[in-house]
Amino acid sequence: MKYRKNTIFTDTWFLPGKQLKQVRKELGMTQEQLAARSGSHQHVIARIENDTTGSVRLSTLKKMAKGLGCQLSVTFVPVALVEEDMKAWSRRLAEKLVKISSGNMAMELQSPGQKVRAREIERLQQEILKKHRSAFWASGRNENA
Repeated sequence: MKYRKNTIFTDTWFLPGKQLKQVRKELGMTQEQLAARSGSHQHVIARIENDTTGSVRLSTLKKMAKGLGCQLSVTFVPVALVEEDMKAWSRRLAEKLVKISSGNMAMELQSPGQKVRAREIERLQQEILKKHRSAFWASGRNENA
């Protein structure tokens, strides 16, 4: 899974390795001790704790949780705030629509100015957000929409 930049979730608090390290330290346990208790190796614990991608196998996390005497809980964390995502999507869609319309108008030698295009993009974006929000979900939250 890729994590988007410039969201509140670029902080690493939700990564399994960060949580593992925090709990292990709070328990006063070394990596070596956790490795012995979980049937793993110290270098595996170190790799997990330093991982910034969140790409740790669930079976490994279960072993770590057992070694810590903890219960493993999996939580879904949104990659971006949905509202921000919808605004960006509706903006891209509005820009596409205005570009198409401007192209047609240019062929008729009636191309609107930059200020007119900017106002129309803003108006369309607001209309999309108010009246066509369900299209956001139908698009599969397509990054390129």
